[in-house]
Amino acid sequence: MGTVKRSVERKFWKWMCKLFQPLIDRIKQGIIPSTSDPELRRAMQSPQADEAIAKKITEITREIRTDSARSWREAAAKAHSTLPAEAVRKELQGPIGARIAQIVSENAAYIKTLPDEWARYASQYAYREGLKGKRPEEIEAELRKVMPGHITKNLKCIARTECAKANAAITQTRAENVGIRAYFWRCVNDERSRESHRGMDGVLVFFVDPPDPEALTGTGNSYGKYHAGNTFNCRCYMEPVVDDAFLPDTCQVHDHGTIKTMTRAQIRKQFGSKTVTAYSEGEFSLLEKEVLPKLHGIDKLFVAITLYTGMRQGEICALRWEDIDFEYSQIYITKSIAWPGQNKGTIKTPKTKNGIRSVVILPQLVVILEADRRSEGYVIHGAQSTKDEPITRQGMKRLYERVESVMQSCGIDFQFSNRRGRHTIATFMNNANVDDKTIESQLGHYSADFTRRQYMNADKDQIERSMKRLSEYMSNL
Repeated sequence: MGTVKRSVERKFWKWMCKLFQPLIDRIKQGIIPSTSDPELRRAMQSPQADEAIAKKITEITREIRTDSARSWREAAAKAHSTLPAEAVRKELQGPIGARIAQIVSENAAYIKTLPDEWARYASQYAYREGLKGKRPEEIEAELRKVMPGHITKNLKCIARTECAKANAAITQTRAENVGIRAYFWRCVNDERSRESHRGMDGVLVFFVDPPDPEALTGTGNSYGKYHAGNTFNCRCYMEPVVDDAFLPDTCQVHDHGTIKTMTRAQIRKQFGSKTVTAYSEGEFSLLEKEVLPKLHGIDKLFVAITLYTGMRQGEICALRWEDIDFEYSQIYITKSIAWPGQNKGTIKTPKTKNGIRSVVILPQLVVILEADRRSEGYVIHGAQSTKDEPITRQGMKRLYERVESVMQSCGIDFQFSNRRGRHTIATFMNNANVDDKTIESQLGHYSADFTRRQYMNADKDQIERSMKRLSEYMSNL
């Protein structure tokens, strides 16, 4: 989950071994590399070498990019799928394409310096062994045995490191491109994991503030500041925070060289929440006409309820079929769900008095709900067997990833968000001249002058007339 597939690392390693096999063969014949070797320098500086190296690194990096597209939301359970050619082409024209070009350039330049590194290794080895009194022919014989293994092992480390760094760079670029500012550091946590990286597991890190894991945990020599996956032999990965609604009630946060335990409210106050904007009419039309028809089951229901009601994520996930009145086109909201630092959700009442309310179901949503209508159970359910268990935290992350995958297949480059959907319905209601009181009632919101309005009751007929105008407005988009 989130890490580079071993098959990709292995492919890169085997290719590099093949690239440098002539050098290994020469060593076995007793021709030890040196920094002044003209034949070696000509081979690595030739146009053919430049083209071959750039082509292979581009291929490997794009494979990492495609794999990353499935998992940058930390929705790990989904099966592997490749992006359609049009979506790939469109993404490669933007920031990710530029980042891939940079990765290819940096890695190509680095690979071409490897023979010089090995020549220095041979020189240092000969110097150390010479100080021990060994004769030159003995040292040469040892190098013929030692260096092929050293090169092969070195290439394996390079393959793992550079693939992980490419994955991290692409994940960060993609996340920042859609306004995501932070991620959870995730460690593989096996016997090969470093103590410093175990200590970072689960820590919230902001892209603008990379940590120094060794200094923070007091383990080992410092390698400076770096993000997950950005140092040698590191198999850690980033789990971007798509929405701060997914933050646990409390978590550890890296803040300029220290790790603090902070509540969600403290994180929002100190670092600020990401600005949420409504979808444009064009973006909404793409979601409604291109994405919704390709979604199925709970994915389609969640997106549709978000777009047509503006209900909060927790309210949608706590919604039961018994709460939907098809006769009067009403949804009755009396509860919400939260995932306080755990996978299984907790059902609770809405956090404010205005949260307990009824909302009008637009005709567009009625059609979608009727297609999946059941007599009881959770609308966005967890267990497939009974459909009477609320969805889990991981289930929601997988749902978002499936929606993202469909959006990418449509060539859509913006992000689906429940909060953006909520802002959108509010904006559209305003554009449709829906009165303020109806907007507040529909969304369960306080307004700036809530104190004056909190004792007023929205007229039911007025709400229905206003929501009818909203339905007509949205039908004409």
